[in-house]
Amino acid sequence: MTREAEAAAPLIDHRDLEPAPHATGNGKSKAYVYALRQEIFLDDSDATVVFVMPNLNHKPAPKSAGLCSCGGGPDESATDLLEEKLMSEDFRKILRRMFMVMGPMPQEDPESDSGMEEDGQPAELSRTQTAKIKAMGQEAEELLGTFEDGMTRREFILKARGIVQQMIEKSGLKIEKFVSIDGDMEFWKVAFESDTQWARALAVKFGYSLPFSKKAYQRLGKNMPMLNGRRMPAHHEFQDHPDLIEDLEPFRTVDLIRLIMQQLLSDFNLEEMQKEGVITKWFPGAKCEGDHSMKSVYHHFWNIMPSPSEYEAIRNYFGEEVGFFFRFYGYFLHALSLLVIPAFCVCLAQSDYLLVITYQQQNYLKMLFGLMVAIWAIHFQRFFEFKANDECHRWGMANNKSQHVHELKLSQVQQRQSSWLEQNIGNAAMLVYTLGFVYAISIVSFHTKDRYSRSIASTATTFVFSFFWGMIAPKVVKLEDHATSTRETNALTKRLAFVKLFLFLFPLCNVAFLSNATRKVCADTYEKAAEMIFDPNAFEHYDPSEIGPNTTVFRNWVDRNLMGQSDGWGTALDIMNVLGMATPLPEGQVCVRGCMPQLCDPISASDRRPSCLTDCYFELQTSLQTLFLSHLACTIAFMVIGMLFVQYKARKEMSEKETRKTTRSLSAMDSSHLQRHDYSFLQFQEKSFDEAPYEYLSWGGSYVEDFLEVVLAFAVLACFGIICPYLAIAGFLIQVIENRVLLFRMIHVTCRPFPTAADGIGGWGMIIEIVVNVALLINGLLIVTQMRTHMDVWGSKCKFVFFACWALSLLFFKMFLQALLPDISPSFIEALDKNTLFLAAQREDRVLPIVLWLALSRLYTRADDPRFFFPYQHQHLYLHMKYIWPAEMHPQTRTVKCPIIFCIVPHGVLPFGIDYATIDHIGGRICRWVAAPILFKMPFIGGYMKKAGVMPANAQNIKETLSKSENVGIVLDGVAGIFQPRSENQEAAWLLQRKGIVKIALQSGAALVPIYGFGHTSLLTALVDPFKLLEKLSIKLDISIVPFLGRWGLPMGPPRRAPVAMALGRPLQCPLMKDPRQEDIDKYHLEMLDSFKHTFDTHKDAFGWGAKSLVMV
Repeated sequence: MTREAEAAAPLIDHRDLEPAPHATGNGKSKAYVYALRQEIFLDDSDATVVFVMPNLNHKPAPKSAGLCSCGGGPDESATDLLEEKLMSEDFRKILRRMFMVMGPMPQEDPESDSGMEEDGQPAELSRTQTAKIKAMGQEAEELLGTFEDGMTRREFILKARGIVQQMIEKSGLKIEKFVSIDGDMEFWKVAFESDTQWARALAVKFGYSLPFSKKAYQRLGKNMPMLNGRRMPAHHEFQDHPDLIEDLEPFRTVDLIRLIMQQLLSDFNLEEMQKEGVITKWFPGAKCEGDHSMKSVYHHFWNIMPSPSEYEAIRNYFGEEVGFFFRFYGYFLHALSLLVIPAFCVCLAQSDYLLVITYQQQNYLKMLFGLMVAIWAIHFQRFFEFKANDECHRWGMANNKSQHVHELKLSQVQQRQSSWLEQNIGNAAMLVYTLGFVYAISIVSFHTKDRYSRSIASTATTFVFSFFWGMIAPKVVKLEDHATSTRETNALTKRLAFVKLFLFLFPLCNVAFLSNATRKVCADTYEKAAEMIFDPNAFEHYDPSEIGPNTTVFRNWVDRNLMGQSDGWGTALDIMNVLGMATPLPEGQVCVRGCMPQLCDPISASDRRPSCLTDCYFELQTSLQTLFLSHLACTIAFMVIGMLFVQYKARKEMSEKETRKTTRSLSAMDSSHLQRHDYSFLQFQEKSFDEAPYEYLSWGGSYVEDFLEVVLAFAVLACFGIICPYLAIAGFLIQVIENRVLLFRMIHVTCRPFPTAADGIGGWGMIIEIVVNVALLINGLLIVTQMRTHMDVWGSKCKFVFFACWALSLLFFKMFLQALLPDISPSFIEALDKNTLFLAAQREDRVLPIVLWLALSRLYTRADDPRFFFPYQHQHLYLHMKYIWPAEMHPQTRTVKCPIIFCIVPHGVLPFGIDYATIDHIGGRICRWVAAPILFKMPFIGGYMKKAGVMPANAQNIKETLSKSENVGIVLDGVAGIFQPRSENQEAAWLLQRKGIVKIALQSGAALVPIYGFGHTSLLTALVDPFKLLEKLSIKLDISIVPFLGRWGLPMGPPRRAPVAMALGRPLQCPLMKDPRQEDIDKYHLEMLDSFKHTFDTHKDAFGWGAKSLVMV
């Protein structure tokens, strides 16, 4: 075998071609299809792109909805259309539109009847068009020579299909044809030949980029850089050179599909071919269970949280656009899981199950939860931008247009300036529709008096308007006449997202903020109005003498909310009365506006002024629950209904075709050149394309609709989660189910979409940022208008000042976070540096300029090291923390020259005693800390830890770090140390089973330095259940799942301000042993335990723990 042949052998990765599960007696293989819940025949082993077209040799002819009627009336039958005679000028125009080899179609004169000269040639051709036709003149003339005047449309279509087949095979592709079970449809399976010569040729032709393989890095003596724990290879434009081919990864199935589609689009106008009836549809071929990499998804389908391997499998099967969507969805689920525990604590406090606190304290907890939601939303938006940018580079999508298929023009008009109406019709439609919705919600709120009826009616109105806007928006976008599919999709995204976000948020804002100004209670006299408003049940915590309809406190509240014609309220109500949205002020009556008190209690034991929750607050809770849960339920229901509908249609077609199969046979012409198959998986894909394509307004879903559903749930939760904290818990559980159902639909029901490349989530990033900004404002307004706090007795100016401070503080925090997290992470810069050096070595260029640039960049990134950032700079002041070390570890008299493993105990709820700068100073070199691997999969936390240089705790990472003469730090007792019993006379260290670190120290020749954290366990109090369920679950998951009390007894509160002393013991030097025996491990393990005890006994008196002892468990 030659070098070229050897290089070509692995170019196409056949690992993702699913083998047939089992074979039947007739040589065909069968497999179980989950969407049908039965086995059908497989015929997709080599299909990458599928063409479907009517079988014109079948009798009777199919209904040709896709055939154009050039001269035929709409009442003519399909047979009459197929027998229509075509003249040369007809098929010349058709061919010029269908085949790119004929050159572009000239624009016809609108005032000319035919647009053709007397000789049958186009009336006007530009010089460019004429030169292009002359350059391909011979091929064009051969193409035209196969068609004759007077041929029927049937003959024309069959001849055109023959030419299509020749051109496809000429480009290095193969076609396998067969007919459907009843012979009415013809399938073409388009794929590459078994050798890779043509795939390589097309990759060179289109400048396609592929990643370098791991072997390429190893061949040059380099390690492939890692980004977020996963490989980040460099990408290179494909070149047909043996050395480069050996270094590049093989083509994936999605790469082959893109190359085939780029070749087809360069030769044909598929939309025109569909219009003329040559083909009826085309789609990428799917695998019965997805490709090989998708097994990790559907074999672990019931995993609660998506994993990074799942994102990779989705990207490799559906393309980067769908991959980024599921990446966003998975990140949203991980981020939402962080709100579950604080939401649970708030709900627990409200239920009076464990903690008995006042209503006032409950609302303070809600305010704290609202602050957490606001910060959570800011973190989510910024961190996903951060992650998406890294993912874009890791997937090779940054500035890479080679994988983007050429866009099709959607407009058939000449390039011209759009009119003012076309430019603004979308904005005008959005404005009119939202105003109509505001009017409808106002009418519903006015005519329904019960809060439950109002909530249901408002939610129903929202869903109705949302449904109709989903139908109207595509038509509006079509009227705007966008030139390309990308522009049309972006416009549709913007039109849908902004209007539907308004539809979902305005009814809640109406109840929260506008109802206080539009609702009123009127009576003949002031006293009667006060009695109507006063609800004795609302003031059950007061004596009638303290609060009553005639008391001064209550009368003052009534006076502040009186309405009159002179203060402007009467004029506003008169205008709303004309629109049917309100009733005017009755003459001669006293009216009081606003939301009425429903639940009141004193502000404090010493301050008896009432703090009240109003009927608007409870109505807002009801509306929020109804809208949020109904939306999630409807989203899942529509997915399930769509899957059942596709299953029903496919089964119905199977039964009908099986019936016709027994009574009808193919004609001799039909069976002479086409192979007939039983109902197969490819025919099921064709049915899925008809009933569930991945496009807008279909049962198969679409990128815009799927993304919008997630954004709507995020918006409602971020804006109004403070009102109903338990919606975070319910939303998380329902979103997990929705994510799994959506993934099942994409794999098993939806016709596989074209694997579109993308460099991120596009315009959705801007929409999410707008949602976050709106959420900051709404949360602040809810606190000053709906939450029962001390601000109830504040005036309007004080509330405005609080709202302004709230909004500005969170805005500054957002700006600070943007400055803290640059668009390019240090880990990405490091990976990019390594790839730059690798590419330089690959090209055998000089690397000196690159090395100098790397040195300068390292100076910059060192200044951005988060280990010297807040809170580590200030934890000494807050905790009164000190480090104590023996003479052997003093920076000036240090005797240890080998790498050090710093072992800290006890863990405590959180190991606040770790100070990066001090440990680096004591150890004389940078210390790399390790933590539980699961923490690196969590949003925000994983990003911070990686940025701080923390690595997952496993033997390989520790050994590699020690081999680089770097120190390692570890909290040795881990999660299990949190749950060890402690008393006034005893501290416990869970170290008896911790022998693995000793083995690593012996294998690396490192020194073990014990560090005991005095005061670690007093900073936070863990709430341990008596059955040790949390302990077992935490150890099983390797992450602490334990509620705790912090300062002032606050659940999940800050640590107590207590002294912390980190006492270092004498270093235990371990000799280098390649394969240490168990006796050696046990020996040095006992010495390590003795060293911990000695350290504890040496410093316990100075810390005030003289009566305590340390017990090893």
